[in-house]
Order: sequence, then structure tokens, then C-alpha cells
Amino acid sequence: MADLESKILIREIGKLGGVGARWVAQFLPTVHYEATLNIAAPLADVRAAILFILKEIGRQSPELPEFSVIYGSGHLNLNPTIVSAAVTPLDSGARVLLRAAAKEGLVRQDSAKIERGYSEQNMSKSSVKKTKHSGAVHKLPEDFRKALSSNREILSLWKDITPLARNEWICWVSSAKKAETRGKRIEVGLSKLKSGMRRPCCWPGCPHR
Repeated sequence: MADLESKILIREIGKLGGVGARWVAQFLPTVHYEATLNIAAPLADVRAAILFILKEIGRQSPELPEFSVIYGSGHLNLNPTIVSAAVTPLDSGARVLLRAAAKEGLVRQDSAKIERGYSEQNMSKSSVKKTKHSGAVHKLPEDFRKALSSNREILSLWKDITPLARNEWICWVSSAKKAETRGKRIEVGLSKLKSGMRRPCCWPGCPHR
């Protein structure tokens, strides 16, 4: 698995930074972070919930196991990270081993650590029942709605993501304290949606879950 992770991360870095970045990535170490969660719920429900959360975090790859996704993390989301989960039964529920892997250079971005922490937080905070369903969608702010509606491609992508993912984007935009920051987040959000990103990176997450 470690060799496969390294191969995929090198390739993903190359997609973002070109041939030079891909060449450099071959010599960078792959850093791993792990966490273990015990969840008091039926195994099948936990598996469904974990898979749902992983799909919110990133995108799946046919090369990786079902419970694995690739996500852009670090500075400007330019450091790809692989987040994986292994679910095993317990007498009182299920155990989830969470693992994140990323390449790190001299300037450490702690991408794997950040994504491990974000995933762990979401899996800990969300009950299985709550995760399996879409939940109530936040009201879409007018300025964000106009920006989404101005581009058919991005609007289609917005409609394709789950209500939970929309809530993350809405909260991320709305949490900006200054109008300038809010406008910048809308601009960045549209760009990230277009690039395939399904939720905002590197923030605590929607507080209303």
C-alpha cells in the first residue's frame, strides 16, 4: 500500500506542478498520520457513514481501495493527500483506523496531519444516522447564489455535491468577517469547485452539524 500511495502522490503532484514537480516528488518522503476511533453503532451503518464522509473529503481512484480518497491539502491545496479508513467489528460497534499520507519537503505543510485531523473530527462529531442522511441545507447567501448562477458549469457541479458539502461551502463563505474576505472566498470557492474540490480545505468545518 505504501508503494502505491507514493506512486499516486508523485503522479498527482506532477499534475499540479508539471514535470519538474513530479521529478522532485520522487525524492520526497511520504509522511503518514493515523488515528483510531471506536463507534458504538452497527458495522454496516458505520461503513456506510465512513464512506459517505470520505466521498465528501475527496475523490476516489480505481487504484485505491474503496475506503480511500485523494484530496488536495496544504498551501493552496497544492499538496495531494490520500485519506484511507479501515473498518473492523467490535463487540459494541466498530473500530475505524484512519490513515492519511502525503509527500513533505523541507518546508513542511503537515498536509497528512491536517487531513487526518479533519477526517477524525468529522467522524467523531457526526452520529452514524446523521452522516447517512443529507441533513438540512443552509440558506444560500444572495451574493454566493449570483456567483454560482453566473457559470452554468459551476452551477451544475454545485447541484451535484451533497447537501452536507454545500453547507460546508456556505458556512466557509459566511464565516468571513470582512466583505473583502467574503468576496475572495466566493471567488476561490468557484475555482475550487471547478477543479473538482467538494469542500473547503483546512478549516474546522461547519459548526452547525
